[in-house]
Amino acid sequence: MQKKLLTAIITSLLFLQASAQNYFYIYKAGTLPPYEYNESEDSYDIMPIGSPDDQLSAWQSLPFSWDFYGSAVSGYYVSDNGYITFDQGASVSDPNNVTVPNAGGPNMAIYAFWDDLTYGAGGKIRAFDYGVSPNRIHVIQWYGMVRNGSSASVFASLRIHEGGNFDIIYDLSQGGSASATNGTTGVEDAFGTNGKCLQSAPNTQFPDITADNQDDQVYMFQYGAQQQYDLSVLDIALKPALPSGSHPLQGTIKNYGYSSVTSFRLNYQLNNDPVVSQNLNTLQLTANGGEFSFFTTNPLNLPTAGQFYNFKVWCDNLNNNVDQDHANDSLNMQLVTVLGVNAPKKVLVEKFTATWCGACPTGIAYMDTLYNNYPEQVIGVANHASDGFDIANDMFDFYGVSGIPDGMVDRTGANFGSDPLTYPSAWPNRMPARLNNPTPVKVEVYNTLNTVSGEVTGQIVGRFVDYASGDLRFMLFVTEDSLPATQSGLGPVVLDHILRAMPMGEWGTPGTIPSTPGPGQDFVETFQFTLDPSWNTDKLHIVGAVVRYNIDKRKHEILNADYSVLDNGVAATKEITTTRSLGVGPNPVSGLGLLQVEFAKAATASFSMHDAYGRQVEMIKEGRFTTGKHGVWFDASNLPAGMYFLQVKSDQGNFTEKVIVQH
Repeated sequence: MQKKLLTAIITSLLFLQASAQNYFYIYKAGTLPPYEYNESEDSYDIMPIGSPDDQLSAWQSLPFSWDFYGSAVSGYYVSDNGYITFDQGASVSDPNNVTVPNAGGPNMAIYAFWDDLTYGAGGKIRAFDYGVSPNRIHVIQWYGMVRNGSSASVFASLRIHEGGNFDIIYDLSQGGSASATNGTTGVEDAFGTNGKCLQSAPNTQFPDITADNQDDQVYMFQYGAQQQYDLSVLDIALKPALPSGSHPLQGTIKNYGYSSVTSFRLNYQLNNDPVVSQNLNTLQLTANGGEFSFFTTNPLNLPTAGQFYNFKVWCDNLNNNVDQDHANDSLNMQLVTVLGVNAPKKVLVEKFTATWCGACPTGIAYMDTLYNNYPEQVIGVANHASDGFDIANDMFDFYGVSGIPDGMVDRTGANFGSDPLTYPSAWPNRMPARLNNPTPVKVEVYNTLNTVSGEVTGQIVGRFVDYASGDLRFMLFVTEDSLPATQSGLGPVVLDHILRAMPMGEWGTPGTIPSTPGPGQDFVETFQFTLDPSWNTDKLHIVGAVVRYNIDKRKHEILNADYSVLDNGVAATKEITTTRSLGVGPNPVSGLGLLQVEFAKAATASFSMHDAYGRQVEMIKEGRFTTGKHGVWFDASNLPAGMYFLQVKSDQGNFTEKVIVQH
């Protein structure tokens, strides 16, 4: 009787394990910043250079709650042999990789690249986090590891997503062909009876990969039952606000099924109108991640201005079969047709920078260029990292800032759906397009300072002149001008547009503006914050903006912005009475230099460089300048070493600065 009962229990356990859900993987190529194979300033070493071979790390805590095979886990051990285990009883780093599932090896594990690995020159295991809750990502990276007996070093990573899944990345190989490095990539449960690995394991060859992120190989593991036929619409290249008329329809389809797809039917529908369909044949969407970029022969027709639409796109009839997973079938979005009425436009330019950054004078130069060329239409915000002006916000992580200087013009890319980050040299070319981009809302900012308590209260007003659509939010920035600093590459300078606070947070406040505002509607957001005593109230700007928020950074857009100076009951800015030089930096100079000038009144001026004999060697700049401070850049890299004179002539007065060129 006992033997029969034991047999029944074992049979039941085996049935439960066999029928339990498992992970499956989808392949894609390429990764985006801030995830990269190279060093990150926020990374930390789990097993540093010089660690002993065949060891497990100390227990590492996850930065967020996470489930593995449906059960909560809080941390992990790292093996220098290319895997992690959530088994708190593990004590051995196993170098002998096998195909999984296998009850004999390390269990309750994720294998990024399990093999007999050791540390190459500079090799280590590190970790870092990026992203914004609830979409944070924890990365463990085997950095510069070498298979025993091989000369090639490999870089492999595991990314654990707060949302529940994980992916494994082959980042880079160096020092010869990595093809002799064979391993296991996959996942396995606590019993060693349920798992998933690449079909070539335990002899999966590590590919030869360059430092270019675009050739990274990514295996996205998802928990659940993979279907044979499963297509998903990843993206549609369609703005949420469009003029009436005909619009081309294009986007991307991805195959999540385990069978290839050679034909399917693409469908779309506006509101409850008849479904428009197109059959697509002779395709090759490979299993486990194949993608297809479509362009329909049936354009989207939006006949009436001022109308809102619910728009849906989906696929069916996959190789004459039904799509077996309806959870990811369709893409839905809200559209509105606009009247074409535009509010006066101002462009918000956000700069990522730091005083310790030797390349960041380039960002200062291009921001000054924008203010010289568009003095009434540009608003600058300088977001600093890891220096005395750092306010510790999530913008760097959300936008994937991997190097500075960098920045964004209205948080948009050069094309709809492209990455908004752009090097400062591209900002001037982006300005005309943004100024001409239709904007449906005028922004106004009002504030009052209580000089006793230091409390600032105010309102941002959004006055809509046309229809809009989306998750529209007010945002608020506090910036300060004329801050003395020591800028790497320049020396002592006065910096402007320094971001001091974001009282409404990095992403604004939802709910004040409805998702479907129309012309003639005004919306008001009240704000309140307290001044830091170190801030100069005469140099503060209160910047307000209306943003179309989207969790996808490529579709996050500033619609319009404006600012006001701090209203403290007296003149908000001190009167400039004398046109003067604020100095040249750096001096001596070998490359790029900056002359800062303050004009008492609007002036016509010229800036020229002269040698020690008074001969002009270069006309640097001439034109009309508004009242206030301006920066004029010059390049000394092609000038012979020696003494020069930078001469300023204006209808407000003349002066000369001595410049030493030293190479």
